[in-house]
Amino acid sequence: MPERRYDTAVSKEDIIKVSDNYGNVMEFLEHGGQCLSARGVIMGKYPNPKTNFPRLKEMNIRSDDFFLCAYAKAGTHWTWEIMSMILQQSAEYHPLEKETHMLEFNTLEVLESDPVSEIKGLSAFMDKSCDDQLANQISEKCSFQNLKTASASIKGGGRSDPLYRKGKVGDWKNHFTVALNEEFDQYLQQHKTDSVYKYEI
Repeated sequence: MPERRYDTAVSKEDIIKVSDNYGNVMEFLEHGGQCLSARGVIMGKYPNPKTNFPRLKEMNIRSDDFFLCAYAKAGTHWTWEIMSMILQQSAEYHPLEKETHMLEFNTLEVLESDPVSEIKGLSAFMDKSCDDQLANQISEKCSFQNLKTASASIKGGGRSDPLYRKGKVGDWKNHFTVALNEEFDQYLQQHKTDSVYKYEI
């Protein structure tokens, strides 16, 4: 993963200075009780919490997202690694550190980019090269809203438009009632067929 660089503009008035018993001075930026190293923000390692934390509230939370919340030194790294292996369905270490996935250290754009890694994984499976720049461009082009817009403005639209509704997980429940779902399940049970296609993996 390429090194992330964030906006380094920091107002001196926003810096909180804290001294320890030995006279060492630490500088922080704070928002809503959450603090990050001012030096880390100025160096471009972390986004500025004063501007970034309010934006995180705009993040589109999906039904299959997981948030690991814990106090410091409470076994968060251990639990995160276990969760990662369960989600991967493989007892393999995640290639990145937990901090790369922490809300405090990411912008809304980075957190919503869980597609870039999938794109790169798919390209590897297809034995095709795909660098970070291309993966990010594909991710942007293939966002739900951009695909929906392209369907109408580039692809000639009409027949494709009904395929793009809201892009929300579980939205089918607003159109497919419980009774219809049960009826459909019964139909599938009564009309089982074996696939004529055989695959070897």
